[in-house]
Amino acid sequence: MKNKLLLFIWLGAFTGHTTSWADRRSYVWTYEYMTMPGGELELEYYLDYRAPDWGDKSTANWSHQIELEYGITDHWDLALYQVFSQPNSGSYRYSEMKFRTRYRLFEAGLFVADPLLYLELKRPSNSSDPNIFEGKFILAKEVRNFNLAGNFILERELISGAEWEKEYAVGSNYQIIPAVKAGVEVTGNFNSGSENHTLGGPTFSFASERFFITAGALWGTNDQSDDFRFRYIIGLEL
Repeated sequence: MKNKLLLFIWLGAFTGHTTSWADRRSYVWTYEYMTMPGGELELEYYLDYRAPDWGDKSTANWSHQIELEYGITDHWDLALYQVFSQPNSGSYRYSEMKFRTRYRLFEAGLFVADPLLYLELKRPSNSSDPNIFEGKFILAKEVRNFNLAGNFILERELISGAEWEKEYAVGSNYQIIPAVKAGVEVTGNFNSGSENHTLGGPTFSFASERFFITAGALWGTNDQSDDFRFRYIIGLEL
């Protein structure tokens, strides 16, 4: 009886606090229908591990991102990223800077799926490399404790003759309790044949009142895909 009472107190504490979290990431590759509330500030850290060939660890690499995010209004936010890379056989270095904005077009629930626009500009550290533009059209829906989200992604180097890369990320998760969500994500592109890649795997998220951590793993489903990817995001509300 005592153990059950302690469990209910623990669950109740998280139920009372996590619903106020400003920009909790329930996925690590897929964006939901969410922006930072106006006037609020958040710090996020990303760790990525990518293994194109699991049998040859020399091809693996790490990357680190530090993001500072601010809500201009309840529907519009801005973020600045600093990205660092660490090849398995190379040295740690500054990789790029990214500037991102998101805008929620309408109030949640107005349509069958809620739409959000995402725009990002990447500036590589090598001054001879071109800037890169990335845009995402995000659709998401909450159905009781379930979340469904899909991202259509366009990316292009800002130079003459560059082609658009068309990719996607989709996810679904279930809120077990307000502090804990678990689900799956799938990422890939719309290319065919030898240019096609698709990866999928589980995602897990935990949040307290001012802190969250979300982690996900992906495995390639065809020969063109990376064998394995892992990412976690830690967020701290400032």
